[in-house]
Amino acid sequence: MTLNIPYLETHVVDHCNLNCDLCSHFSNIAPKRFVGLDWFGKQLARLLEVADSIEPLALLGGEPTLHPELVGFVHLSRTYLPRAHIEIATNGTLLASKGADFWRALAENRIWLRITYYPGTRVDARAIARLAGDYGVGCGIRDLGKDKSWYCLLNARGDSDPRLAFANCPSRVCHTLYEGRFYLCPRPAYIHFWNRTQSKPIEVARSDYVDIFGENARSVLEQYLGRIDRSEALEFCRWCPERRQPVEWTSAATRRGRAGLVRKGLAFWVRGRQGQ
Repeated sequence: MTLNIPYLETHVVDHCNLNCDLCSHFSNIAPKRFVGLDWFGKQLARLLEVADSIEPLALLGGEPTLHPELVGFVHLSRTYLPRAHIEIATNGTLLASKGADFWRALAENRIWLRITYYPGTRVDARAIARLAGDYGVGCGIRDLGKDKSWYCLLNARGDSDPRLAFANCPSRVCHTLYEGRFYLCPRPAYIHFWNRTQSKPIEVARSDYVDIFGENARSVLEQYLGRIDRSEALEFCRWCPERRQPVEWTSAATRRGRAGLVRKGLAFWVRGRQGQ
């Protein structure tokens, strides 16, 4: 049988230059870390030994444009996946500062830019689109200010019905490669960042991922991917909400802004009381 991975995303950095409360990869609390280019190539090569094809591939983080060797990841990805759709998922804040070598590498390797515009970042989305167009680089822009589809990520009590959580999960096809392990979704891959801030860590079971360097990795991966067709939940799913719970997107910047407004309002109220 042909074993195809219908989507794969992987970090090139863990950290980010923004601080979003609802980061699905917990990059807002992740330490600074750049993935080595050699290690990335070793994982991708091994996964292509285990599976027959990968498409599409997304390079992300964190914020991938923070990586000083991102162009190397672009070239290496295209070398291993000559016909696949490859994209970089970015918040766009650093794109205007990238030099011609970066843009030429994207164009030569047919790399798509998936840009998410976050409120308060002052990214000129139209200017970025024009810049990409000048180099022949395709891009898509998602405006978070208009997109309200943000949801609670975890049920820290761990008492969700795994079947319901899995059935309603928007991330179960966001297949993730991280540190030699393949995950159906990013949550168990990056939960160790969350655990750094908690007194009671959330455990990841051996059945929640596939060790791509392990024995019989192909048959294990085939069974693992079959969970989606069988609607078979992971053990980790009990830590996820049973249904989507919409929440407001916020960042450290918006929190500081709101705190400033509260302080100004309080100062005004105090002055008003003193003038009575």
